[in-house]
Amino acid sequence: MVTHDFLQPQLPPTFNLFIMPADYLRLLKNLEENLKSEVVEVKSDKRYPVGVVNGAEINFMHYATFKQAKDSWEKRAKRINWDNMLVKIVERDGCTEGQLREFDGLTFKNKIAIVHKHYPDLKCELVVPMPSGASEMGKITNWANLFENREYDVIDWVTCVEQYLS
Repeated sequence: MVTHDFLQPQLPPTFNLFIMPADYLRLLKNLEENLKSEVVEVKSDKRYPVGVVNGAEINFMHYATFKQAKDSWEKRAKRINWDNMLVKIVERDGCTEGQLREFDGLTFKNKIAIVHKHYPDLKCELVVPMPSGASEMGKITNWANLFENREYDVIDWVTCVEQYLS
């Protein structure tokens, strides 16, 4: 959503998708091979197409058909700039502290774990203040107010990029 709001092209194959944390980590652990692998359609009762890549379930929630989703995935997978890539995870949808540690241990040069509180052993964390008592991040892509600011507007993206992409 950040690239969309800054009028940048939507390059990553994961844009506009929903992937549970365990499946996302499964994809990331062998990303190059997984992006070259075939996306297989899975029968589902969801209102949108669902696919699997090497055991990782991908919810193509903004696509009408599996063919559209697969074509978009394959086109975007070919456009990845491996030398200028940021990988992120957001602490939500049941993402555990263990999964955050697993993400932190991945070998990507540029990575960010957007979390709701400080975890002393995470090197790639970006803490975004959440309401008191929150156990995970909210949906940071939601609109925060009538003036079309998103929840993630609390993040200083310039500082973030300087810190995590330098």
